[in-house]
Amino acid sequence: MTSSNPGDPTDPLQPPPVPQYPDGQQVPPYGSKQYYEQQPYGPQSEASGFPPPFGGYPQPPSTNGLAIAALVLSFICAPIAIVCGVIGLDQIKTSGQGGRRIALAGIALSAFFILLGVLVIVTVNR
Repeated sequence: MTSSNPGDPTDPLQPPPVPQYPDGQQVPPYGSKQYYEQQPYGPQSEASGFPPPFGGYPQPPSTNGLAIAALVLSFICAPIAIVCGVIGLDQIKTSGQGGRRIALAGIALSAFFILLGVLVIVTVNR
């Protein structure tokens, strides 16, 4: 028969030892109030050896407003859209904003609609 020795880790009648954190503190029992209130990573300090976090990911460049206007206006008033698209392309080149493809699409659609309008007028007047 086995003896009930409190220091014997192989004794099945004894509860397992209480787990401890590396700094020697005891882990609170599961479900207790201290279990949920405890900070899992310990105190945070500047001397942790890691640099402080910065602003995260860099923001993408903003889209030029005249490029968007050129695309929208290409369906409404094509000549004004061409002007907005050309000015938008110039601003994009100097400022580094995004929207170059949008401005080019606005110019291309405007040119298409102007040519389509001219073709319709010529065909109807025959």
